[in-house]
Amino acid sequence: MKVLFILIAFELPHSIVLAVQQCSLETGGGTCPNDNTCCPLFGGGSGCIPNDMGSLNATCCSDGLSGCGVNYTCESNMECHATAGLTDPLVQVMPRYTLCSASADTLTRVHGFPVTIDAKLAYYSSHGNILEMNGSDIEMALVVIHGAGRNADDYYCSAVAAVKLQTQYPIESVLVIVPRFASVDDNDMALIEGGTPLQWENQGDGPWRYGAQAVFPPSAQNISSFDTMDCILNALHNSTRFPNIRHITLAGHSSGGQFVQRYSLLSSSWEASRTRGVVANPSNYAYLTPYRLLGGKWIIPNKNDCPAYNQWEYGLEMGGSMQVPYKDHTLAKLGNNLTALMKRFDSRDLTYLAGSADRCNVSESENHDGWCFSHGLETSCMDMLQGATRWERNVRYVESLRKLGVTTHKRRVVSGVGHDHSLIFTSSTGLSALFPTANRGDQADIVSSGR
Repeated sequence: MKVLFILIAFELPHSIVLAVQQCSLETGGGTCPNDNTCCPLFGGGSGCIPNDMGSLNATCCSDGLSGCGVNYTCESNMECHATAGLTDPLVQVMPRYTLCSASADTLTRVHGFPVTIDAKLAYYSSHGNILEMNGSDIEMALVVIHGAGRNADDYYCSAVAAVKLQTQYPIESVLVIVPRFASVDDNDMALIEGGTPLQWENQGDGPWRYGAQAVFPPSAQNISSFDTMDCILNALHNSTRFPNIRHITLAGHSSGGQFVQRYSLLSSSWEASRTRGVVANPSNYAYLTPYRLLGGKWIIPNKNDCPAYNQWEYGLEMGGSMQVPYKDHTLAKLGNNLTALMKRFDSRDLTYLAGSADRCNVSESENHDGWCFSHGLETSCMDMLQGATRWERNVRYVESLRKLGVTTHKRRVVSGVGHDHSLIFTSSTGLSALFPTANRGDQADIVSSGR
């Protein structure tokens, strides 16, 4: 049987990754996403180290199965230790990366999911075009959303590594899909099936993360990024093509985590009985209440100091930097009844993953001189009213849900990991969140775990 896996990328701004690199014979002669480090893989071929901790010259470990970032050495107990060249105290000791390996065919073939007659959402897939495949053997779908860097191929490779590590489903029964929310500046992408990739404004860390409408092609300017995910989920719900899917997981890290949190709140295409959301290390959340934790008390902040603090994308009030009709239509369908929205949200299976080392409070503009590296922490007044770091924002947001009576959502801590999608998703805690068993697990509030 087969499982479907859809992966979504992270928040760190850097060059767009589309091309693949051919690894040297010394490093296995295989293929890796651009800017990854090629390593010789145990048993032959190449394994890849993602570029979160530095590109191209990371450290291949001698076991042929793992690696460490730039300025790290491979040590015992599957650890990476920082050398003198890396002074960030939060990440002096890290888990090793699991080398990912994906076929050149799946890394170079960008598919297009038709949303309008001439516009398609770009995506990577482990099983080819999901509208043409025979999905009778698929047991699970994992959808992962990329972050601000839009490096969907990097996330795809890490997702494949997670599939190979998990033990809940046969590997070939997991279908991995990684959508790519392209910007208007991305002119280097062609779809296998032809057609025009949907594109969004290249603004901030990407307005696609909170449901903004595409801006190109013109026929798709009324299409929200959330509409495109509805289309994918509805395709997976097709019992004729996918008669044996037991679970669908939608996961995102950083900006991808923001997407999943907001989409899971608003979508009407969410089948609660077999769909799970995994929200990892986002910079901010859409609150369901105007209250924020300030000075140890939950109060309504002075709007004169931060007028947009509870407007969408940070809350549910009207306004915000960009209009999102998808959000307005969802609320209108519920009669603008926030109690009904919270009740529906509480019925959905959500897990919030937090890296215990994702505690840097240095803004992007200060990163080069700061005491730590935050990987693009957002620091507007709207963000800072949710907390000073991603860790603090995670704790406070989950507490706000509990105060509202949303008690079914789970919070999980990944020990020793910072802002790193690959280490989060391939940790034992991450694997448990991504690959549920037939029945939901316990509702315990916090479980700390390493790899």
